[in-house]
Amino acid sequence: MRTDSGRQAVVGERRIGVDGVTRQVLRERGEQLPALEHFFVVCPAVVEDKARPGFEAWWQEATNDAVLF
Repeated sequence: MRTDSGRQAVVGERRIGVDGVTRQVLRERGEQLPALEHFFVVCPAVVEDKARPGFEAWWQEATNDAVLF
């Protein structure tokens, strides 16, 4: 995003999580459900798979129809 003067605008807030990952947070998740968050994470174009053990099971549980609807 650029401003009228052509400078790069910084949107959101830069945060480094307890996991050591830096994120640019545009919208923070609220405490009530449903919740919405919006952030950017920068990474190289090619990265090794880094899914932690148990991620697939956790993701399926977090995104099933009973939870989302």
